[in-house]
Amino acid sequence: QMKSVVLAIESFRMCGQIATSRGHLEQAATAFRKALEAAEQNTDAARSSSAPEAARQLAALCRKHGMQAQADSLEQ
Repeated sequence: QMKSVVLAIESFRMCGQIATSRGHLEQAATAFRKALEAAEQNTDAARSSSAPEAARQLAALCRKHGMQAQADSLEQ
């Protein structure tokens, strides 16, 4: 199960990156959130994935749209 969780995290994060690069920010935020939700299901998998990068990218989107408190909570 750990491998499938890591795969889900990586897939959602990559989707978020692609959506961001194409200007689809709402879809990007959704994908990053899904990556983080998958990471919460299995903390061991999260440690060996790019979940922290998904959190940083989601935090950057939050900051860009004036949601400082949400961005700060993602970076803790």
